[in-house]
Amino acid sequence: MGVVLSRYEQRAAFGGDHAAALAALHDRLAVVQLAQLVHGGRAIVLFDGWQGSGRRAALKLLASALSTHVAWQCMRPARTALRTGGTGSQATGRGRLAAGQTSIFLGSWHTDAIEARLGGGLGDKEWARTCDEINEFEAQQTDHGTALFFHVSPHVQAARLSTRAADPWLRWTMRAEEAGGAAARDCAEALWEQLLTRTDTRWAGWTIIEGSDEASAGVAALEAIARGLEKGRSRRTTGGRRKR
Repeated sequence: MGVVLSRYEQRAAFGGDHAAALAALHDRLAVVQLAQLVHGGRAIVLFDGWQGSGRRAALKLLASALSTHVAWQCMRPARTALRTGGTGSQATGRGRLAAGQTSIFLGSWHTDAIEARLGGGLGDKEWARTCDEINEFEAQQTDHGTALFFHVSPHVQAARLSTRAADPWLRWTMRAEEAGGAAARDCAEALWEQLLTRTDTRWAGWTIIEGSDEASAGVAALEAIARGLEKGRSRRTTGGRRKR
């Protein structure tokens, strides 16, 4: 069954002790980061989704939980590789990750594929091939990957982007394509549903984060990241092999 993003628009306000929940997740992440360093594990964490969906706020929460003893880096992928026939490896601008390293991406090669498809740069065959290449690339990169897609309803997104556009200190974060209106959002959402379905793998599965409440979204994002890294740790320590 394919992904239907409209099912992820009913997030209630966070009802618990937000500080306590974050502290517990920080402790979990500290343990799994140490294990990753000791065992030489490799991981990719992707923050993707709509502008105004809370990706940056969740990324800040993750950054505050990361240990300075573990090699990690946050970056944006190269934004032109897939538009010009490149692959996921070119989109990262990197080769295989080093042992013990975690790479964190705000935006990803998935977004580049969506934009190339919307712009007419990928036909049906190229679109299918790109999805396959993304899966192969991610399989080669990591012991485990966590891909987060932050979703909000068009109404919530429009309200947040309007506020952002009015603030000269935040306006720079907006992409030009976000000004395309409801029709552009509908086209992009249909493509995202296809891409999320086709690139949801055991080694780099997607977690869709309902972003309408930032507190709930931040906790859900850190929970998904901790769970993914713990899964990678379990596989390394037990000698289990990843099934494709």
